[in-house]
Amino acid sequence: MADNSYRISETDRKRILRLPDDIAALADRYPSELVNISDSWDEKPFPEGYIPRTIEVYTAEIEDAVISITDNVLVGYIPCPTEANPSSVTVVVDGDFAYIEIEGREIINHIGGAILPKINTNITELLQTIITGKKDD
Repeated sequence: MADNSYRISETDRKRILRLPDDIAALADRYPSELVNISDSWDEKPFPEGYIPRTIEVYTAEIEDAVISITDNVLVGYIPCPTEANPSSVTVVVDGDFAYIEIEGREIINHIGGAILPKINTNITELLQTIITGKKDD
């Protein structure tokens, strides 16, 4: 479910209106995603061979990152409800909005030549996170 509590400022609304009409039309249902899209619309894809230090994946349904990777190590994982696909997915790479999908439609893909990691994790910690929803420190 999209975050309808987010309020778009007039400045943000003006930037959103510069997007293609079919994308800008999503602003009322996906306000934070559209602000992020307008901020990142003109960004270039990551160069070939780029190795990200951090990757975070967000969905509209869960406020915190559902996947957090730092230096190729999975440091956070929140299981998503399995009954439906998330209404939006946002991937942040090294602090930049690299990929945004809304209702199954790819809106931004700046992943480019970035080399996405093979995740190294401790299987016991991963299972504990999946079962309990949190990591035991």
